[in-house]
Amino acid sequence: MKSRWRSALVVALCALGVRLDFALQRGSSAELAGDALEYHSYAVSVIERGRYESLAGDRATRLPGYPLFLAAVYAAFGVSTVVVQQVQCVLGALACVLLFFAAEGLVPEPWPLVCGLLAAFYPDLIAPSASLLSETLYSFALAAFLAAFYALRAGPARSAACGAAAALACLSRPEALPWAVLVLAFLPLWRKGSRPRHAALALGVFAALYGLWAGRNFLVFHRFVPASSLGHYTMYLGLRLPLARLSGDFGPLFAPPAGLSELERDALYGGAFRALLASLSWTAVLKAYAIDFLSLYYPFLPGYDAPYVFLVPFWLFGLWLARARRELWPIAGLVLLSSAAYTLFGGPVSRYRFGFAPFVILLAVAAMRSLRGMVAKRRWNLWVGAWLGANLLIWAGSGLFRHFALSLRDSLF
Repeated sequence: MKSRWRSALVVALCALGVRLDFALQRGSSAELAGDALEYHSYAVSVIERGRYESLAGDRATRLPGYPLFLAAVYAAFGVSTVVVQQVQCVLGALACVLLFFAAEGLVPEPWPLVCGLLAAFYPDLIAPSASLLSETLYSFALAAFLAAFYALRAGPARSAACGAAAALACLSRPEALPWAVLVLAFLPLWRKGSRPRHAALALGVFAALYGLWAGRNFLVFHRFVPASSLGHYTMYLGLRLPLARLSGDFGPLFAPPAGLSELERDALYGGAFRALLASLSWTAVLKAYAIDFLSLYYPFLPGYDAPYVFLVPFWLFGLWLARARRELWPIAGLVLLSSAAYTLFGGPVSRYRFGFAPFVILLAVAAMRSLRGMVAKRRWNLWVGAWLGANLLIWAGSGLFRHFALSLRDSLF
């Protein structure tokens, strides 16, 4: 037991130190522009006026999880992006510890410590801590779900914790909503000892928490708005933005007339998406979505993300393992669903993968443990060493490899 808590402390200290150092190197304040500015404006509106509203007067362009998190930090410590960075460093470190505990319920020693340390030094989990974006809170919520799902015994406590963590994840980013409902509804299929009453409790807790947002939107808009008021907008961007990389012949981005409500604007974006889709060949559509997908897993940001690439073959093998291991289905399901969602919505943005990094890491560790049991220790060390060496070589010549990757993209698209 003491060894367990010592390992958890090592993970926590490593994770916190790396994140604080990264935030310090990024500067004393996070950039307030684009998505970050809108999150910030919602939070300031809550603090100053008691209204959940953006600078533009929108009421549901962002889900409430991250803006309310910002508002809580601002209320406690003042409106300071520096403090937000520090709090997010702590939250990110806690996510790594939660992953350590989740791994304890899935793989034997020493793999939980491996999982925790991978999370501590994983760039995709470090980078969001310095920005006012929702990925840190989202990844923390997903790590909390994994810890509850794998580390707690079947019973009301695990069900309630799974429901609450899933609700926090969905209130932070909407793409997890279908996954959360399916995983909680069929809880007995994934975890031994769970009963239908446990699934009902988990769904009940989830519905009670997430339902507050959907109910509030019904009162505000007098119609059912289960997530955000940007659904058609993100669908339009998911097709239009990659087309800009394919060709410059599509003109400027569609912009609705001024003075419309957020729901009216979103409806017009739906029409713009349908018109754009009808004007394209299936080849162009497939190429556009291929750019979105490849950008999601692109390894140069612009530096080479060696830890991310090192884990890729392992979590891919983990997806294969999940076919025969039901306890891995919830992890594999979110990775696949997220890949599809970010391909179709939002456009070619690599940082979208940061949020579901806890699932990628745990899936990779489960695969590592399985592979290690399949091959002799000497062969395992040879394979892992060779793959690690290849990544170090690419990292050393990252400028040349990045140029090659961009040239290959240009030749294909």
